[in-house]
Amino acid sequence: MQKTLAPWAIFASLISLPATGAGLSLSQMGTAESLATAGVTGVVNNRDSSAVVTNPAGLTGIDDYSYHVGLQYLDLSQHFEGDQLYASADSTSNQLLPHLSYAKRINDDWVAGIALHAPGGLGLEYASGALGGVGDLTILDESAISAVNLTASVGYQVNEQLSLGASLIGQYSDFSMTFFKGHSREQEVSDSDFRLSFSLGAQYQIDKWLFGLTYSSGTEHKYDDLAFTTINGGEIVIAEKMRTPRSVVLGAEYALTPQTHLSAKVNWEQWSRFGDSLDRDYQDTFGIGAAVRHDLGSWTLMAGASYDSSPIDSASQRTIDLALDEAWRIGVGAETQVWGDKTLGIAYQYSDLGEAKIDGVAQGSFTKNRLHFITASLKY
Repeated sequence: MQKTLAPWAIFASLISLPATGAGLSLSQMGTAESLATAGVTGVVNNRDSSAVVTNPAGLTGIDDYSYHVGLQYLDLSQHFEGDQLYASADSTSNQLLPHLSYAKRINDDWVAGIALHAPGGLGLEYASGALGGVGDLTILDESAISAVNLTASVGYQVNEQLSLGASLIGQYSDFSMTFFKGHSREQEVSDSDFRLSFSLGAQYQIDKWLFGLTYSSGTEHKYDDLAFTTINGGEIVIAEKMRTPRSVVLGAEYALTPQTHLSAKVNWEQWSRFGDSLDRDYQDTFGIGAAVRHDLGSWTLMAGASYDSSPIDSASQRTIDLALDEAWRIGVGAETQVWGDKTLGIAYQYSDLGEAKIDGVAQGSFTKNRLHFITASLKY
């Protein structure tokens, strides 16, 4: 039986956060501040337990203990318009992604925390098949993927200015795909995997400035049972392994006034590592972002925008199964005090995943390629 290796698009949604390369990976988690600021303020967050995920060094800003509960709604819509004789395709997804975190000060120097959150995950339905088809027969009809991270972190206060942190991350991934739906050869393939990774962080405070730095090691997933049989009897091996990108994020926050704080970040992600694991010629990506927080007393207003470059050089290198491109994000949100000392937040973000023009075996571009996010969160 002939075997072929063919990595598929849905692996893009497995990327561990806070890695934020252009594509289906997410730049933020399910908290109001993270969503409203387009993921910009995470690296300088020292205000609550969500720092377990974004920068463990920021845990040292917690006085006694902190918790954060959030729920993020994701709405994805894509339309690929094929050129000339090439088929068009639609895909949609609606998901709820949770965030739970808790942190506790151990002594004057150490703070420990734990978090459970969904770094990504999509359930896609392709109206005309993700890879087209023949007549009424489509190839890939449905794909569902979920990823859950359990993160344990510690933060250490070196001195009044410097704090350091480290995290151990366990990621469980599970997914399934349905091929040839409604046909006698209809097949569903599925597999799951659990892997460990780590991240390191630092924060430095000087006068009105707060600087943050993080490094994430990335994860290597391995799969055993990901293959399906084609109409002609050949076997397609979907993937055997996948290395998620390593990443570095550098950010700064400036207290313009006691009420107004400005933030900015730059980031690098090693998408070439991801491409190597799937036999793709990808390049590393770079990103920038800026955000503002303004305290009105009973309300805090937040807004931000971020951008990540494309890991693919040209349309001739891009394929329909993994059509990554540059990504833009813009978010707004607000937080207010409720029930005494609790903080309730709401936020919205719009993400543009790019035109992703393709000029290869398939030809065309995405006339619609966007994400809507809505988040509500409660923190103390």
